[in-house]
Amino acid sequence: MRLVLDVEDSKVEFMMNLLKEFSFVKTSKMYEEPEDLVSNLAEAVEEMKLIKKGELKGLDLKDVLDEL
Repeated sequence: MRLVLDVEDSKVEFMMNLLKEFSFVKTSKMYEEPEDLVSNLAEAVEEMKLIKKGELKGLDLKDVLDEL
């Protein structure tokens, strides 16, 4: 079973530590930390630059949509 909890920012660390103490509970965050988001965006921009230069092959939109 999957549950979603809304937790105050100031209590997230406490709640995650508490839940990790239970062997039958698996935890994960549903959003990225701002630092991770910036890093991922920077990586995506670099990949786009390489694709435009022809140094990296991009994916066809049709292929991506077919996978969905």
